[in-house]
Amino acid sequence: MPSAAISRLLQSGILLLVVAARLTGQTPNNFEKKDASGTTRNLSDLQEILRKHQQLGIKADLSGAHLSGANLTGAQLSGAVLTGAILDHADLRDAALNGAQLSGANLGGALFEPSSLPELRGIAAAKNLELLTYVANPDALVQLRQQFRDGGFREQERKITYALKLREAELSWKKCRSTKLPEEGAARAILWSSDSVLANCGSSVLNKVFFDWTCQYGMSPGRPLILGLLLWFVCSLFYFGVIHTSGESQLKRGYGRTPLRFERISLQSTGQLKGARSLIQLFWHEYLLLRTAMFFSLMSTFNIGFRDINFGRWLKSLTRQEFDIKAVGWARVVAGWQSLISVYLIALWVLTYFGRPFG
Repeated sequence: MPSAAISRLLQSGILLLVVAARLTGQTPNNFEKKDASGTTRNLSDLQEILRKHQQLGIKADLSGAHLSGANLTGAQLSGAVLTGAILDHADLRDAALNGAQLSGANLGGALFEPSSLPELRGIAAAKNLELLTYVANPDALVQLRQQFRDGGFREQERKITYALKLREAELSWKKCRSTKLPEEGAARAILWSSDSVLANCGSSVLNKVFFDWTCQYGMSPGRPLILGLLLWFVCSLFYFGVIHTSGESQLKRGYGRTPLRFERISLQSTGQLKGARSLIQLFWHEYLLLRTAMFFSLMSTFNIGFRDINFGRWLKSLTRQEFDIKAVGWARVVAGWQSLISVYLIALWVLTYFGRPFG
């Protein structure tokens, strides 16, 4: 008896290693491959291997296995070693993953609705967690996010939040494009309903623009600062161009005591240097104008005030002279929008970096 059991264990182990090494990413309906002996193996063979290992009480070793797109619905993967396995777009619905090792596994696009969750430290080191998705039941991802939060895996927690919010946006977009209710088959309301076409379209677009593009639902908390910096630089170039035009749009600088005396900022207002205007002198003039445009753009970015707190006034206090800059025409409109967008980006950065607004 002991020798028979050992022989069976060795045979199943060898078969497992052969299949794990030879399986490739096939579609769920055509999941088969020939092993080294020329025998055609399919998904049922893999399930049989997993069942035998479960009976023998040993862990299945599927390290590096190519299971891309595999239909692993209900698979018994408890305690399985899936280190480095390729599981992108695999169907893991109702799969038993308790104790499974998923370190380095590629989970991009996998349907993650297992009956039990894998080992936390292992899946924390898995790849493409932010691309996990579900069909109808988000409970497994919600539980996994909570485990990451309790375990202190902040980056992984943010990735799962992004996966959940991305799927919610996808479902809203599907409802936006559908005029029929999936359950009753009746027509979906156009306006006056929380599940109307307009509500779903608006929710999908607003979430995409204001939360996905800006911070990826908190997964990229530093992106709002990068976008704010880019906005500041682009607006600086715009104001620099406005200074060189002679139209209605212009920047004016005010000097003196209150009330300030404003004059248009231009090449002449920087002062005339003695001697011929050489190339160096021209560059110096342009540098002064660019610096003024960048400073005004910075003032517009931090045009934030609450009671005695005024960042714009603090910035002006850093200069040696008492002065103010104001925009006229379209430059004023651009400055206003820049202030609004910058305030939003700064607030979004604070919320996503220090809190969990989407969790």
